[in-house]
Amino acid sequence: RVTNVEIALVLDVSGSMYNQISRITNLKTAAKDFIDTVLDSDTENKISIAIVPYNGQVNLGPTLAAKFNVSYPHSYPNSYCIDLPTSTFANTTLSRTTAFPQAPFDDGWSSTTQSTSYTAPISNYYDSSRRLYSNVWCNPVAGNYVRPFNNNHTTLKSQIDGLVAIGATSIDLGMKWGTFLLDPSSRSINAELAGSRLIPAYFGNRPADYNDDETLKVIVLMTDGENFVQERFGDAYRTGTSPIWLANDGRYSIFHDTRVDSRTTSTICNSRPFWVPHLGAWHSRPWTGSSPSSSACYVPATTSYSNTTRQNWQAVWAAVRVQWVAWELYARALGTSSSTRTSTFNT
Repeated sequence: RVTNVEIALVLDVSGSMYNQISRITNLKTAAKDFIDTVLDSDTENKISIAIVPYNGQVNLGPTLAAKFNVSYPHSYPNSYCIDLPTSTFANTTLSRTTAFPQAPFDDGWSSTTQSTSYTAPISNYYDSSRRLYSNVWCNPVAGNYVRPFNNNHTTLKSQIDGLVAIGATSIDLGMKWGTFLLDPSSRSINAELAGSRLIPAYFGNRPADYNDDETLKVIVLMTDGENFVQERFGDAYRTGTSPIWLANDGRYSIFHDTRVDSRTTSTICNSRPFWVPHLGAWHSRPWTGSSPSSSACYVPATTSYSNTTRQNWQAVWAAVRVQWVAWELYARALGTSSSTRTSTFNT
């Protein structure tokens, strides 16, 4: 017999749960039945339940994400996932001071046509029928936010009803966050949430220590499949200014410094460091809606051009697929053969 029970309900909301709709339906039914079963007899607020929905990532939501030191932040609405280093899986804790990078809003999974001919960017990975992004790792779905400890039947069951199945299956991430919410190192977060009246005040001193004989800790994980390999960005491509330009006509171009001949000042007029993929050509300036004259010189100090804007990485990933950028702006530009294009694309 124990007095207190702390539960993490870790729920699979990956795309395969939607592909066979009975799966997500059955999960919701089972999860709500579980809540009723464990809470109906609790008249003294002894049982707390946290909900951790997971797919290819775990979307913390703005409140919980703000409790961590998040690096490389972006402002895409409703997308609050953190890329946890491998080292964090060695134990049940998570630091609130160590910098963890925010997962970019991107489609890093969808493929692109790998042809030496130009292929227009495919930015319609938005599924209008479901109002979701099919292959975005951190889908901007507020209904899938993590919910810290609660014991209100209506609140918990309402969130379960609103879960949206989309994306890959990172069971390890779901388990990691579920475990952390039961670990004593998360107690300071609950104290702050309780102080802000975001969770019941009587849960502000949870989770209990592991050696507390009066507390039982339980993880209930529901899933339909096997773990799926997660894709992540190198830090250089998460935030900040990119070498990619977007013209007012929707065409992209990219600057490659390896194409600048800097041996003498005069050779700058022979430099063509901007790759224009829809023309398959190198130019002395980014694409602005028209080609520059053949005598136009590259000017290193120029940082702005009419009718085109240099993009930051967040804007690039929010607009076009990662594989399109890798092929059209890097592999086709820098590869001189089939093998070098493939090598550049894979790199």
